[in-house]
Amino acid sequence: MNDNFKISRLKTDFGTFRVSGKYCVKRADIKNIDIQTLEMMGTDGWVLVNHTSAQSVSCIDKLLPQLVQHLCNDDLSN
Repeated sequence: MNDNFKISRLKTDFGTFRVSGKYCVKRADIKNIDIQTLEMMGTDGWVLVNHTSAQSVSCIDKLLPQLVQHLCNDDLSN
């Protein structure tokens, strides 16, 4: 069963992100996360990240482990 998630501010060492999508609560791992919207904090506010560009794919690959950790920690606190 997939649940929706929305993270309004995820700070990393390579940027601050706003992320929403779906993930499997019982198996929150990289393979079970479907990012639907991804925005990065820019100098003038939130900037939508293009999921298909090579640079964005690399950024998403770096972001996924931190996203899994955040989702798992959030589940433990609820």
